[in-house]
Amino acid sequence: MAKVGTGEYTTGFVDGGMSGSDKKVGVVGLTLFDLRRRGKVGKLGMVGVNGTKFPAIRQHLDKHITQVYNGLDTSFESFPADDQRDAEAYKSAIDGLRPGDAITIFTPDPTHYPIALYAIERGIHVLVTKPAVQRLDHHQDLVRRARAKGVHVMVEHHKRFDPAYADARFRARSLGAFNYFYGYMSQPKSQLETFRAWAGRDSDISYYLNSHHVDVCDSMVGPLGYVPVKVAAAASTGVATGLGCAAGTEDTISLVVTWAQRRGAGAGAGAGVGVGVGVFTSSWTAPQRAGVHTSQHFHYLAAGGEVRVDQARRGYDVADDAAGQVQWLNPFYMRYAPDEDGNFNGQSGYGYVSLEKFVDGCRAVNEGRATPEDLDAKGLPTLANTVATTAILEAGRRSIDEGREVLLPAHPLSAQLFLPPHLLATTHDQIAALIPSFVAALRDLRLPSLPTSLTKPLRPLWITPSSALPPCSPSSSAPIFRDYRPVICLTASRRVPHGADPRDGYVQGAADDTENWAHGLTPALFWAHADLLLRTDEPLLPDLIARLVRQGQLARQEQAHDAGSRVPLAPCLSVCCLPLAAPGGSPDGSPDGSPDGSAAADCHVALTADAPTPSATWVKSRNYMQVALGRSKTASRNLRLALPDICRFVAAFFERSGGTPPEQCRLVVACDSGRDISVGTALALLCYLFDERGVFRAPDGNAVFTKTLVKTRLGSIMTAYPAANPSRQTLQSVNSFLMDWTR
Repeated sequence: MAKVGTGEYTTGFVDGGMSGSDKKVGVVGLTLFDLRRRGKVGKLGMVGVNGTKFPAIRQHLDKHITQVYNGLDTSFESFPADDQRDAEAYKSAIDGLRPGDAITIFTPDPTHYPIALYAIERGIHVLVTKPAVQRLDHHQDLVRRARAKGVHVMVEHHKRFDPAYADARFRARSLGAFNYFYGYMSQPKSQLETFRAWAGRDSDISYYLNSHHVDVCDSMVGPLGYVPVKVAAAASTGVATGLGCAAGTEDTISLVVTWAQRRGAGAGAGAGVGVGVGVFTSSWTAPQRAGVHTSQHFHYLAAGGEVRVDQARRGYDVADDAAGQVQWLNPFYMRYAPDEDGNFNGQSGYGYVSLEKFVDGCRAVNEGRATPEDLDAKGLPTLANTVATTAILEAGRRSIDEGREVLLPAHPLSAQLFLPPHLLATTHDQIAALIPSFVAALRDLRLPSLPTSLTKPLRPLWITPSSALPPCSPSSSAPIFRDYRPVICLTASRRVPHGADPRDGYVQGAADDTENWAHGLTPALFWAHADLLLRTDEPLLPDLIARLVRQGQLARQEQAHDAGSRVPLAPCLSVCCLPLAAPGGSPDGSPDGSPDGSAAADCHVALTADAPTPSATWVKSRNYMQVALGRSKTASRNLRLALPDICRFVAAFFERSGGTPPEQCRLVVACDSGRDISVGTALALLCYLFDERGVFRAPDGNAVFTKTLVKTRLGSIMTAYPAANPSRQTLQSVNSFLMDWTR
């Protein structure tokens, strides 16, 4: 078993000597040394970054543990060596372990995830100090990987094992619906001397201390069906920075957390399904000589009673001239006094119990007496049972940084599907059942720019011609949607009540205008000429729209002469509108220049709307191809027959340019709109001739193209070029070409 981290909590050794806190000989090291004496732990290792500290640490442990507790063995194997520094020494230590061995992680917060991940992937059990990690996605990733590897991962939330806290958690379950929780925890300013290296830089006081009471509250209200749904945080500053901490280091942080009960969850007799609030405050700027190392208390209010726990002063005070103050000590956490035989006698302390629970869990899994899922079911602070704590702590950090309230994934609106109220319940259920497959399909696209989470639930708002909209004037303020992000769904058809004749008022193709009812009018054209269109009499509209569409096409063609109008879809592939000139002036495409300044390293493919011509006439030079496909649906259908020739032409160009860096080989595909046929052709080329990084690969007759691959590449195109709009017929031609075995 390896202890990763050599600081105060592991050894009690800080800044070259014994810690001045109540952990003068540490917790983790002493506990594991005693568990080894009791036969529960075998060989021990310790991992740090600076190996030159280990001789002094060994002397410290020998003097304050071995010589105090009847010769207790404090030997360990150290990483890195005594004369080395290595920030990744934990890898060497873990590589020396076997599956089923274990590590403890008591290191700066940002290092928890990579160290735990490295161990889990190698089948090693993990105990990590709180907070487990700083980000919810990291926490969820570790949960998934731990389940896949079958390892036990626990978070060292030792307050769960505090006798008073544990008893209060048990009694609270019989008090009915959760209403209010207030938790406070602070430590004196002297702790900032110990934490100055990371305080305000790598983590904050909320991650360090609020994590205790957030976890306690979650363990109390979670079994009642409550989940956190939103977090707002506030902080004070000034003291920590005055003591030399990084600029912006918060002194005190308060989190206000709203909890909502899951639908259908019961909370006991007399309880109502509702909402509760938790307030969590932590500080590391308490007075230096307050008499307690950690001031801690909480108040829990429920429908049928309340619980108050104050663990700052436990009825045990010591006046010591050497300390210069009265001290309220906490032997319930770690009892350092030896027993009558001189052995360590603190096995009942909840700091010790927390570590022993982890060791016992590892032994049970290794011996086949339990699975990690069995340990989750016991209510231990396992990784799976502490997800909400990480979600709250990260949301608190984001709330401070972004100055806003943060909604959590468990927000009640997140799980609801909003549809027009006139739809049947069966329709609602059928759509809801499809949502997981939609989410899976979206994730399968593997879009690098896809957000990992939404800050608010999405909610569609349905607007029909009969919808009553609020008046809008330049002076009126826009509506603010605090609880969700609206998705405005517009339709030109009227809403048809259930049972009514749907024919009257239905606009054919109103959703995607496949029947061209708009006569080519686009949203951009409409809003650019809205006043003119709205004041024109209806009989005159077709001619006006035709004129505006022609003007728009001419404007796009003028822009196409500017290379800056080309939209890059991959490192060496772009699309644009026609016209697209030949990149070279000579018939064979030699590099003698062209009017638009393109280099001979360019390859241009122009897909024109002219009447289709024989394929033998398409190649104009070695790097210029002009393919006449016709218009609209005819062009989309003809694309299927043209794609083999286009791919061969482009492949030959790139094969001739084998010594040219890919970023200097520029392939440009153009069509009349720059958004339809050219995009479909680019999609086919990306699948057929380029790998996932956009690097050219020679055509392979054995290559297999799947719908998933096409969807993924199309997703990357739409991300790079949201205005792209390949028609259904265009995409069908691409799929037919790529998946046709006769290709």
